[in-house]
Amino acid sequence: MGITELLQKENSLILVRSEDLPILADFLASRFPQPQAAVKEEIEKPIPQNEAIEWLGKSRQTFYKLRRKGIITGHALGGRLYFFKSELIEALNKKRA
Repeated sequence: MGITELLQKENSLILVRSEDLPILADFLASRFPQPQAAVKEEIEKPIPQNEAIEWLGKSRQTFYKLRRKGIITGHALGGRLYFFKSELIEALNKKRA
């Protein structure tokens, strides 16, 4: 009786020699789908206003104008404004559209 038939039976006990374990492991790995590796989501860190201005490559006046118009929004924390790069990109893409 082959390994395939043994695995198809319920409540089967299989004795495997230690030298045959790698073969059995390869067989089992090929028969069952491998779980997808969890994608580690990178947590985006907010950047302060000065860094946001520098990162965008805009002048301070242009940045303030975009904020006044509501195109760019920041997050206040401890009396300071912080921005997420993804939100800045999204805001500028909406402005162009």
